[in-house]
Amino acid sequence: MNTNKYDVIIIGRGFKAMITAYAAIKQNQKVLIISKKGNFFGTMGEFEWNGETFDLGYQFFDGLNEKTKKILLEFIGKDNLVDLGYGAGSYTNGKVEKNHALPYWPFKGKFFISFATLGLILGLFKFFFISKKNKHKNLAHLYKELPINIRKILCKASIRNFNLEASKLSVLASDFTPFAEFRQTLYSEKISFFLKKNSKFFSRMLAVKRKTLNLDCISLYPYKKNINHAAKLMHKRLNDLGVNFIEGDDLIFSNENNRIKVVNNKNIYESNFLYYLDSLDNLVSLLNINDLESAIHNVSQIIFIFSHNKIYSDLQYVHGNDLSLDVNRASNISTYSKTLPDGSAVLIAEVPCKVNSDIWNNTDKYVKKIWNDLQKMQMANPSENFKDFKYFKLKKTFPIPLAHFETNLKSVNKYLITNFKNKFRIPGIKVIGRHDFIECICEDDFLSLK
Repeated sequence: MNTNKYDVIIIGRGFKAMITAYAAIKQNQKVLIISKKGNFFGTMGEFEWNGETFDLGYQFFDGLNEKTKKILLEFIGKDNLVDLGYGAGSYTNGKVEKNHALPYWPFKGKFFISFATLGLILGLFKFFFISKKNKHKNLAHLYKELPINIRKILCKASIRNFNLEASKLSVLASDFTPFAEFRQTLYSEKISFFLKKNSKFFSRMLAVKRKTLNLDCISLYPYKKNINHAAKLMHKRLNDLGVNFIEGDDLIFSNENNRIKVVNNKNIYESNFLYYLDSLDNLVSLLNINDLESAIHNVSQIIFIFSHNKIYSDLQYVHGNDLSLDVNRASNISTYSKTLPDGSAVLIAEVPCKVNSDIWNNTDKYVKKIWNDLQKMQMANPSENFKDFKYFKLKKTFPIPLAHFETNLKSVNKYLITNFKNKFRIPGIKVIGRHDFIECICEDDFLSLK
């Protein structure tokens, strides 16, 4: 067998693999990326429709701060990305709140807010006098701290968002979509800000807009292109810097003389450090840890694409934080990406659903309903019909941690320390956002991306 020596081997694909490789290159390391056969760019890929290419749903470098913005601009090129600011909207009970992604409960009316307030007062009493800080068993257990009227909605939303009950999901699932978030928007910005500023309890329970908290509102994008354009620039930059790319599925790992060896077919790749950036389940399978059941639930979705006459909303995207909607998120993609060659604007709707559900098996009869959802979300003119549409079904999109995810992760970490010391690393395995992953790489004691 041939032995190829590197300083860092990265197992993964897409953004995580490329930003990790960039961090290693900045430390003057020789880098190899091993990815599964198929689409290397993952969610940064593209699809073609009516003579143009578009993103696979909402794809931004968003939620950034000045540090992570600087890193991306340095990597991809400051002339290739534009800061479009925070352009989110939240649909709740027939209305859209701008510059906000979480459910906006004031739209539910005074009675709803009053009832929720009573629940918060009871929670405040328990916080100070009764309950202790116990580890939450699952997402439903976490929601028990919320007012009962909100709790019931979020538990039902879990089935819509993730195709699975909240009791079966890890509390980490609350970070995967705004309609699962623990913090709630109940009052005006002034009242909520005052309560958060003066109480640990309300700081944990209440949400306010990013601008109110003076947080950065940075969203980078290759304006009037698509996210795959940025991905190709990242790939080219790494290639120019000497990163090697290969494909491999059946990998065997070992630790010899404090060096990690990866066997792929008839080749051996040796390195000081290995960074694994795929799912926990796939890692368990690769390491042949047989006593751990699956800890990941892959959400199935249908992606609907519509063309219409012209852009109707100035928002980049709107979250469907309402159980009356099938659409989880609507992307107003032509505001920042492309239109069709004939000038038509494009909207993309992400609809999570179970495989073999009625909408999955009889998708055509739901097309009009999805378009009506987009009109309700103020993404499309209510008096206009769509011009053309397309949809595609994805059995596996984003991986949601199950309730026993943390237990499995502890077992895997113990296995890695025992067999590989600190040489085999799994940074950011619990996060989904690109900003959060960059922060994980920044905190890595070897890569230390600045």
